Amino acid sequence: MRFTRLTGALLVALMVPVAAQFQQTNPVDRQVSNPITDTPNINPVSTQQTVSPVPRRTPSVEPEGGSGEVVIYSDKQTVEGKEPNRIVHHIGNVDIHYGIYRLQADEITMYEADHKFMAKGSVVFDQGDDQRITGATGVWNYKTMLGYFEDTTGFTNQTNDGTVIYFTADRVERTGLNEMVVTNGSFTACQEAVPKWSFTAKRATIRLHDRLRLKGAKFRIKDVPILALPFASIPIKEKDRSSGFLTPTIGFSGSKGTRISGAYYRTLGDSADVTFRGDIYTSRGIGYGMDVRTRANSRSFFNFGFFNVKDRIFGHGVDASHPDQGGTSVYADGVHYFPNGFTVAIDMRLVSSLAFRQVFSDGVQQIISPIEVSQAFINKSWGSYTLNFRARSEEISIPNVQEKT
Repeated sequence: MRFTRLTGALLVALMVPVAAQFQQTNPVDRQVSNPITDTPNINPVSTQQTVSPVPRRTPSVEPEGGSGEVVIYSDKQTVEGKEPNRIVHHIGNVDIHYGIYRLQADEITMYEADHKFMAKGSVVFDQGDDQRITGATGVWNYKTMLGYFEDTTGFTNQTNDGTVIYFTADRVERTGLNEMVVTNGSFTACQEAVPKWSFTAKRATIRLHDRLRLKGAKFRIKDVPILALPFASIPIKEKDRSSGFLTPTIGFSGSKGTRISGAYYRTLGDSADVTFRGDIYTSRGIGYGMDVRTRANSRSFFNFGFFNVKDRIFGHGVDASHPDQGGTSVYADGVHYFPNGFTVAIDMRLVSSLAFRQVFSDGVQQIISPIEVSQAFINKSWGSYTLNFRARSEEISIPNVQEKT
């Protein structure tokens, strides 16, 4: 095997993925806890398999260039013209390396005058261990660091919560050092051949370690269009907190039908955030809610929110056998340590009806227990004296009977 080394060429990767959240499905971790709804947790992303390097054989000619330069390995080479305008054809197990970047294909042609590679046949482009794009053909200018791939698959970078967005597309073009434009793409966090959920868009922009923006998007379940959106944004930042749409989730229930859940997460500075949630129950109705989290200091926190369901919009109408069991849940919980020594704690849960809680809650304890408790507590100490104050409300609900103490 011979190899050619290209002096002075700086190859930077078309940063794309290998197996790449619709996520999370590869669902997303709950950003904010909700006492009445659930948000699926992320399934661990399967370990990506790296492409095994072609076994190195002693080259038949002395390698050109040195450390830190582009190195090309291939089974066969043909050269046309003279430097610096050569056209070099590499055929068979072509493997190009530059730092953490790697380009592989059945055939790659190097055009010295234009500073570009043209690859075809089983094209694989890697950036380190967690970025890959594959395609049938590709063109990459190693001087401008721009290029494109056609008939592609790939994935975005993995975020801190484990989310990876996988995609397939007719074309992926690198338009900047950290930006790619995807044409006729499909995006999902699922790893199945037919994903449980996905987005499709004629045009999408991926900013690595930032977000995925889709224009004219369609949300699909099992590849069936469900909802059209003029715009969608999915954060793929590595840091923990970033505003954007959370990966949608899907579930099934015998009484409520298919449940489709989506949410928008918004940061409110460094010490607060809010999540807006929406649910569709195909056999019952729609649900919506909000969760707010605040952190006044390292020990103090206050969370509050609500969830509401409009029942019997879909499926069977209201009658004696199918009552309207919609309702509202409100909650608040927190602890605050004041500088003057006071400590205040609150834990409140209010539900409009037991039937609502039993039907639309997901926790076993909330479903089977008829007891709803809310309480607040205040504490302050002065030397050998301590003040404790507690207010407590307990409500017991059983069919046709309600008792509050």
